[in-house]
Amino acid sequence: MTADYSIAIVIPTRDRPENVRESLQALADQTSLPAEVIIVDDGTRSLNRATVREILPESVAVQITESMGEPGTSTARNTGAKVASSPIVLFLDDDVRLSNSYAERLLEMYRKHDCPELAGIGGFDDELWVPSRMERLFNSIF
Repeated sequence: MTADYSIAIVIPTRDRPENVRESLQALADQTSLPAEVIIVDDGTRSLNRATVREILPESVAVQITESMGEPGTSTARNTGAKVASSPIVLFLDDDVRLSNSYAERLLEMYRKHDCPELAGIGGFDDELWVPSRMERLFNSIF
């Protein structure tokens, strides 16, 4: 039996539709698309399915929902995790722009370290990060 490595991406948001659109565009440009994107909108509900469909391909399932409980980032993330059907759930803030190979590299890590005890992999996208001069100096010394 082959393991299911599909990814659900949960994006909590509140009144920042332009940020979500930019984040979705970065998802649409991934070399390995997520199986589903779940937007938990705790704001003015300014995003709709048609808007999201203009950005994401039809192969990506889309859900737009509200928090199940008091609005807030934690509740929104929990809501997204509850409605996700994929075994891997990636939480993104609405202003995150992933590099185009992030999902592919994440899936590679899951395949490489596949075991029943694996609960998650957190990450920092170093393709988008440029260290400061002080940090480069510190790293060269230590």
